[in-house]
Amino acid sequence: MFGYVRPSESELLVRQYRLYKALYCGLCDSIRSEVSFSLSLSLNYDFVFLAAVRAAVTGEKPEIKLRRCFVHPLRKRPHALLPDTLGYCAACSMILTYEKLRDDIRDPDVSFFKKIFLMLYRIVLSRGRKRLFKKRPELTELSGLVTKSLENISELEKAGSDDLDAFCAEFGDLMKNVASFGCEAGQARILSEIGDFTGRLIYTADACDDLKKDFERGSFNPLIARWGSADEAARHFEQLDMALALYASRIDSALALAGGDPDLVAIAENVAQRGVAKLCRRIFSRSGGADREADPTVTTQ
Repeated sequence: MFGYVRPSESELLVRQYRLYKALYCGLCDSIRSEVSFSLSLSLNYDFVFLAAVRAAVTGEKPEIKLRRCFVHPLRKRPHALLPDTLGYCAACSMILTYEKLRDDIRDPDVSFFKKIFLMLYRIVLSRGRKRLFKKRPELTELSGLVTKSLENISELEKAGSDDLDAFCAEFGDLMKNVASFGCEAGQARILSEIGDFTGRLIYTADACDDLKKDFERGSFNPLIARWGSADEAARHFEQLDMALALYASRIDSALALAGGDPDLVAIAENVAQRGVAKLCRRIFSRSGGADREADPTVTTQ
């Protein structure tokens, strides 16, 4: 369900693109040094967006250092240093990945051999998770909030709910808590808005992206529950496109209140304004909607 929130890289300035890649490398550093070396294997770009947004709102300034790493041992690469923000995002990566593994293991549509792999990976991560909570006990509260949201989503699925808004609201609450946890009131309000609508966007995009696969496998998908088939759901992509437009617009409006590093703000705005449009072209085309050559309605400019 993750990996959807990415910028349109070709429309970033060169320095912004370098900063974005440096954030990824810096986050990978933080995960390996502070949480778990194994967790870096499942790092995705959604957490880079979270890092850019948190730093942009809290005002933490990135420092760039050239470093070698395990993946690139021969050539030094730019790594962003944002101790507070990247340390927190590394912890969130552990919390969300660990809980998602548990959710996937419970999924009846996951194959037996894949479940074995997921269980082994979860066991590997468990030591790092325990170490994380011992070092930062306050994060147990966040973990509980994440677990509660995922359990609520699971209950909606078991009930066969066709209420996409209810699913989006639950995942929006999850991401709202992740984005704003531990921040002061003013910052938390901005981050809650961004997190809420980012979560709604991710859930809607994921439901559209998995539409054909879920229909072929007989897996639960709220769009199929609502419209009966993948083809019928695809006929309503324009309606879903409008929902994604609203979510992207609300993220963009909240980002206008961020007063931190301008390049970090620009990266986050690029995701909301252009990256989401690019994502939707790909998903709607692949899932049976019309092939959009022009930008879809999710472009907020």
